[in-house]
Amino acid sequence: MEPIPLTISVALVLISIGLVSYPLWRQGRKTGSGSRAQAQSVEEHQARYGAVLAAIRELMFDHEMGKLADDDYQTLLARAKLNAARIQQELTDAINQKTEPDPALAATIDALVREQRRNGADEALQVDVQREIERLKQIPVDEESGAPLCPHCGSAIEIGDLFCTACGRSLQSPLTKDESDMSIEPAVNKQAVLARALLFLLLTGLLLALPAKAQAAPPPQAPAPDEPPSITNGRIIWDGACQSCHGLTGQGDGPDAADLAFPPADFTDPETARGLVPTEAFDVIKNGRLDKEMPAWEDDLTDASIWNTVAYIWALGVSPEKLSAGETVYLETCAVCHGERGAGDGPDAPADMPDLTDQEAMLQQSQADLMAKYAASEQHADLDQLDEENVWRALDYTRTFVFPVPTRDGVQTGQVINVTSGAPQGDVQVLLHMLQGESEELFTLATFADEEGRYTFDRLPVDPAFRYIVEVIYEGIGYLGEATTILSAEAPTSTVDVKVYATTGDDDALYIDQMQLLLTFTPKMVSVMHAYIVGNDGDATYIGQDGRTFAFQLPAGATDVVFQNDMNGQRFVQIDGGYADTEPVMPSEKGLAIYGLYDIPVTEGALTIELPFPVDAKSVDVLVNEQGVILESDQVTPTETVEFRGSTFVRLHGEDFVAGDVLKLALSELEAVEPVVQEEAAAGGGLPSGDFLGDLMENGLDQTAWRWVILALGGLVLVAGVLLYPATRARRPSPAVPAENDLETRRQKLLLLLAELDDAREAGEIDPAVYEEARAQYRAELAEIMDQI
Repeated sequence: MEPIPLTISVALVLISIGLVSYPLWRQGRKTGSGSRAQAQSVEEHQARYGAVLAAIRELMFDHEMGKLADDDYQTLLARAKLNAARIQQELTDAINQKTEPDPALAATIDALVREQRRNGADEALQVDVQREIERLKQIPVDEESGAPLCPHCGSAIEIGDLFCTACGRSLQSPLTKDESDMSIEPAVNKQAVLARALLFLLLTGLLLALPAKAQAAPPPQAPAPDEPPSITNGRIIWDGACQSCHGLTGQGDGPDAADLAFPPADFTDPETARGLVPTEAFDVIKNGRLDKEMPAWEDDLTDASIWNTVAYIWALGVSPEKLSAGETVYLETCAVCHGERGAGDGPDAPADMPDLTDQEAMLQQSQADLMAKYAASEQHADLDQLDEENVWRALDYTRTFVFPVPTRDGVQTGQVINVTSGAPQGDVQVLLHMLQGESEELFTLATFADEEGRYTFDRLPVDPAFRYIVEVIYEGIGYLGEATTILSAEAPTSTVDVKVYATTGDDDALYIDQMQLLLTFTPKMVSVMHAYIVGNDGDATYIGQDGRTFAFQLPAGATDVVFQNDMNGQRFVQIDGGYADTEPVMPSEKGLAIYGLYDIPVTEGALTIELPFPVDAKSVDVLVNEQGVILESDQVTPTETVEFRGSTFVRLHGEDFVAGDVLKLALSELEAVEPVVQEEAAAGGGLPSGDFLGDLMENGLDQTAWRWVILALGGLVLVAGVLLYPATRARRPSPAVPAENDLETRRQKLLLLLAELDDAREAGEIDPAVYEEARAQYRAELAEIMDQI
């Protein structure tokens, strides 16, 4: 091309793009995302957006006509697309711009947030909110303007962006490299996603019209994995990072799929599954596809994790039954040449027999590619007795040579014993829960024990990543097996017996194995974490009277009472001066666990806490935060002091109380309470969050910390594993989590987000600029929802 026309063409394109994008570049990155949407009206943004799209069309036309060289074209096109994406984001910001609610409504919101900080929320909301807060903590800001920036490329972003419009990287909650914790939920601005999708649709349509020479160079070949990928670990990543769009089973029906302009593929569709090239899937996951709204995961997942995900995607398109049938076909017709494990070492193998275990070769081919090679090979001419479906099944089985599938030859057996009668308990329902991780249930199998109480579950997946828990339903109560099973190739069979008991309404066998109190103070409040571990030394499960079992009193004046493991508010029944549990008490030293929180208002400088014992108590521990308060009691005596997160606790201990005794704790010097300064936990010693209904106290020591102090001192960790899962499932259904689009659910989540956001700001864990922008967005949305409700 002549230099003068080329120069003129480039100059005209640059002038067009510059005129459109000048207001944006004038503001620059340091203007801050908070002011970008305010700079111009919606109409002005729409005009600029249309102009830059027109400039892109002209640019493509000039290149097609040969007026622009490839290198110049690619440079100018990339710049124009970047400008279009940024202007589109500004347009979305302008459309979605919200203002602070009026003062009266703002005061109401502030009051509700304070109440939320005290009352907590259900576990599902806690998990979602913690993910969003962790995402916000990772957002850096411009040092001069305070504008939020992309952590990958440093471009200005909005708090609610799904991915960076400049570099295309994911802005979702960061995933750790540990594949055991892969749960995320991106914050999605639906209008922004739809607007971005429109931009991508236009650009993609234009790009498809280009001649082949204008297309980008193919990505580098994906590296072969160092070891065979793990389908099990791939599922962990899928459930945390992929299923929100692609669906739980890969059918493209995730909860966020409806907000995407390009519906995700159905990986269970045979045609899609057979056309999947593993190396191409690896590249898409790692580098993303902005034209299809697929974010890049290269900064969040290792190559090994991506290969695990690819393996799981392949597994979504095949069933265990088809693989089993394919194995039969392969061993009967293919192994004689290819070898039993595909290494090309069968007794009739020719010299050029391909190695089906060669990862580098196999991962570059789809199942359809393998079928084409099968059909073209003269060596398969004598296999015309195989119909097409059986060939597909055999080919699916060959993929397991590089994507190993957990075997299904595990067996779980055992016997149900009625301890009360001392004989086997037959004709009862037996459940087998298959868990992944600590508590994620994948599925439940059911059978009935025979007359001798014996049960068997076979054809179980054998994989160390899975755990099996046996549960027997007897007289409406769920009893867990004596051990948790992990099946492996070395030990594919396990035997677990289950003890069941008759029921009784007689409470003579009940006693308190441990009662523990933890006290902290503010000038106007005593806050109490109260735990009961109730034992049953009888040979029958105590079910109480009228559905009520263990009843207990609370100190006079107790307010804001909250119990753990009572998400639906049905477990505890309020009685005169206290509460009654409705859970049965099984024969054990730790037959029942109760964790409660409450406050006792302080009106004077002294206060006496009185707690009557409903049954005998073997052990009582009281932990008191040293804040200048004096505690006196002749029933418990100091034994040690404990340093924890910058606070000092005094432990007082007492033993052998009888039913009817009253524990009396005399507190004085309450007016001289010293504030607690909470220090950061040591590296690696952070406390779990979001698993207990607690509030953050004004002095900084949260109720979650209280719980873990008590667990550490009293050894109550064992209770959680024994009692909390899944026995209660058999007694009452788990509360349903409301749909995300339910206004009341969204209102609760926003209140909890604001509360947790305030907590993170007070702890110095979130940048002030990010805090202010996120807080404004949450409050504005909450105000709109409150108007609708």
